[in-house]
Amino acid sequence: MRYLSSIVLLLLLLTGCRKNNGEPEGEYVKGDLSFGIRDEVTIDRVFNLINEEHLDVEHIFGYTYVLPYPKDSIHMVRRELVQKMYLKWPQSSATDTPNVFVNSADKMILSTSLFHMSDTANQNDWLRTIGKLSMADRAVTFKNANIHVPDGQEKQWRDYLLQKEIVEWAQLNYIIELQR
Repeated sequence: MRYLSSIVLLLLLLTGCRKNNGEPEGEYVKGDLSFGIRDEVTIDRVFNLINEEHLDVEHIFGYTYVLPYPKDSIHMVRRELVQKMYLKWPQSSATDTPNVFVNSADKMILSTSLFHMSDTANQNDWLRTIGKLSMADRAVTFKNANIHVPDGQEKQWRDYLLQKEIVEWAQLNYIIELQR
């Protein structure tokens, strides 16, 4: 019985340190919000949400595609993708290539980070590129987006996005202090 009481007390202490449905308490970055995208959701549906809600997108991460080319075509694919500035991290050079690789099953894979996707021209170009290269979306975990919202409206946007069918989770960008 004493063992059970200790476990219950420990659980109460741990859950008592949080509020807002399991989110940590504390300071967060004003104007920043992240949300997870359900595995089966294709990028065009995310673009629809961005456009309908006029979201200011910092980046979208986690979309992975299979390309139907033999592994010796990887240079051709990279040449096509290196022209897409929205596939580059802001600190990247103009010649950095996106993450295209051949896996152990000899399938060509593209793992993306998409930037500047509030711009519909970039969205349309990416959708055309998906079609042109015959890329198939892999339903993988941890598709997510980071967005900017008006300062002071982070919690309202979090709660609003959680109601959207394509959103798996939404959270504030909490500031944490790491201890050595």
